[in-house]
Amino acid sequence: MMENDLNFYIKEYLNSYIESDNPQFAVMLNGKWGSGKTWFIEKYIEEKKKEENKTNKYLYVSLYGISKISEISDIFFKELHPLLASKTAKFGGAIFRGLIKTSIQLDISGDDKKDMSINSELPKIIEFLGDVKNYTLIFDDLERCKIQLDVVLGYINSLVEHQGCKAIIIANEEEIKAGADDKVQHAYKRIKEKLIGRSFTIEPILEDAINTFILEIKKEKLKDFFQNQAREVITEVFRQSKYDNLRLIKQSLWEFERLYGDIETTDNLFLENTSFLKKLLSIYLALSFEIKQGSLSMVFFENLEKVLIKELEEGRTLLEKKYPFISIYNLIFSARVWNVFFTKGFISKKDISETLEKQSEFSDSKTPAWVKLWHFYELTDEEFSIILEKVKNDLKNKTYTKPQVILHIYCIFLRLHKGGLYSQSSENEIVKEYKHYFSEVEITLKEISDYDEFSCDSWGGLGYCSRETKEFSEMFNYLKE
Repeated sequence: MMENDLNFYIKEYLNSYIESDNPQFAVMLNGKWGSGKTWFIEKYIEEKKKEENKTNKYLYVSLYGISKISEISDIFFKELHPLLASKTAKFGGAIFRGLIKTSIQLDISGDDKKDMSINSELPKIIEFLGDVKNYTLIFDDLERCKIQLDVVLGYINSLVEHQGCKAIIIANEEEIKAGADDKVQHAYKRIKEKLIGRSFTIEPILEDAINTFILEIKKEKLKDFFQNQAREVITEVFRQSKYDNLRLIKQSLWEFERLYGDIETTDNLFLENTSFLKKLLSIYLALSFEIKQGSLSMVFFENLEKVLIKELEEGRTLLEKKYPFISIYNLIFSARVWNVFFTKGFISKKDISETLEKQSEFSDSKTPAWVKLWHFYELTDEEFSIILEKVKNDLKNKTYTKPQVILHIYCIFLRLHKGGLYSQSSENEIVKEYKHYFSEVEITLKEISDYDEFSCDSWGGLGYCSRETKEFSEMFNYLKE
């Protein structure tokens, strides 16, 4: 027995159900959207087909968007006879010509009185199924069916009770209950009690799902990275999200492949650094999960770009509380770049080059000392002391003349002071020193910002790291004057 398989006993029950001769009831698999219900039944049937002879047969239909009973039978007929169905379609006729007008009377309440009837072009499904006791019919997405619930369940009941088929119904009952009035819920409850003999709730199997999603990745290098180096990253970030929608992982990995491709065409060397790639994947997954769940909108990135501290508070709290590795002021790419990616699906080569070249993982002798100091938390004590002294000397010698760089250094020293890593000057002294520096070189806010007076959130792919402080606001206002 697979002890780590939370759905093992469901599989065991389904095995017994499928092997029974004429159970006269259906089985329901219930679960939230994205919990892996469809994935579970697909894998289960795939395994059954491998280990069984061809005696048992399975037909699947998604009820999503189905508006007529005859459409269900048409889909089953296509699965059984794809060639015949396609030939029939060329003549514009009905897929199955063996349809007969019929009316099935249903006793829902069990009091031997006929409570309802289904009048439709209901096929004698037994005529094209043959030995029906060997068929298991799978009805997915019950809550998304456009046919009245008691009608579609009545149809399934006729196949189970009158024709001896076995049926597995897959549904999200939370959505059924949320979207139905009292009358519909009452009718649904009555027919369900008559039809459903056993109901199970599917538990998401995270590891199995991730394995499957990884196999769908087309780029072999990325697939290998996911399988051998990033599986724990994917698992941990998803668990931190506290969501149980497995589709989030599937969709996010697929879209990360696009981001990976953009970087690959810019400079493949960026992808050779496993540490960097893991960090990028972690940040991307956290943002992607929250956006897809509707907890984070593009307005967040717009506010981040404009440094609207008050408006950022909710998004910042959400991200930094859930994901300990995240700082909204250090998302690798700037807010503008992430906004473009999540709305348009790409990142330009220019943005990739300018951003990634400044990341600490790619630091070399050409990387400015202030950029290395920005990543102070990744330095050893010895490296930190050397680089700090280098930046201080460069400031003293007026090496830095680019306004954006000077503002970055000002913010870095504020953060170091608040973190207890720099005590040679007080916060007030740091503010005075840099006001003097800016006045000497006659720098204004207009020269610092590439956009407008509220868009000084980052430069060179690095966020100004003390933007949330009153000292940053003080310098910001000073430069506006």
